[in-house]
Amino acid sequence: LSRPTAVLVPLGARALTVTTGSLQGRVSLREAPRTSARRAQAEQALRDGDLKKAEASLLGPAAGAPPDLAERRLLARIARRSAIAGEIPMIEAQQERLAVGRAAADAGRLSEAADDLLVTAYSRLTDTGDLAGAKALLDEAEGWAALAADTLTFWEYVHGLWARETGDLGAALADLQSADERAGRLDLGDLRGDVRSALPEVLALLGRVEEALAMSPAPSGRGCDAAVAATNRGWARLLGGGDVDEAATELRDALDRADDRCPDRLPILALNLSYAEEARGRHDEAAKWLSLARDATRPD
Repeated sequence: LSRPTAVLVPLGARALTVTTGSLQGRVSLREAPRTSARRAQAEQALRDGDLKKAEASLLGPAAGAPPDLAERRLLARIARRSAIAGEIPMIEAQQERLAVGRAAADAGRLSEAADDLLVTAYSRLTDTGDLAGAKALLDEAEGWAALAADTLTFWEYVHGLWARETGDLGAALADLQSADERAGRLDLGDLRGDVRSALPEVLALLGRVEEALAMSPAPSGRGCDAAVAATNRGWARLLGGGDVDEAATELRDALDRADDRCPDRLPILALNLSYAEEARGRHDEAAKWLSLARDATRPD
């Protein structure tokens, strides 16, 4: 279509088929979520970092009716934050999000179910290193993901990460490049940022260091985004066999640019720098940063 067009669809419709000329496309429809007062309160508490209040808003004595599907999804997000804080096992949070996906599938909300399975697959990859468990969910979600372009993009991203972790760098590159192109076309800014954080590492592992650096913008200012940008450049040099002194400088810069808005990144930033210093043969410096990484992961 050359211009925005309003289309009326029946209440409760699940999909819309659009035909123009010789082209035909099918669009999965999702009901716009209704935000209840208790859900809004829980969302605000989660943003404030008050996990107990967030959970109590949905499950406490004053909550009233049992949580609906959207609220169960929010509870699963709260559970993952609790797991990151060391309050519950990460596998418990994964099972909670997976249960939401199963309930969404039973309700016929297949694109939402795919999202839930992919979030769980991502956690299995990055939080618990369960490659087989992640692949099982990717396989299960693949058909449902194709029902919505944004979910398909997310599937390609997570599958690309899985392929990278299993050493299939060609598949990882193909998945991530496809996700990058699609995310750009669909204006999925946050997801494209995640994809573009993963792509330089794959390019560097393939020996394409200059391409990796070209995809890793120089950091600007302070904060989490600046720290990630510096980290990407440092790792591109390390993984691609570049100058280890320059890599260490970039990774130290990442640590310096991080601020109190991203304390959860401190352990990995310190660990990165420890790795770089070890690669330089500076064992005492490496031990110092490794000790800082360990200290930063201990609960208060």
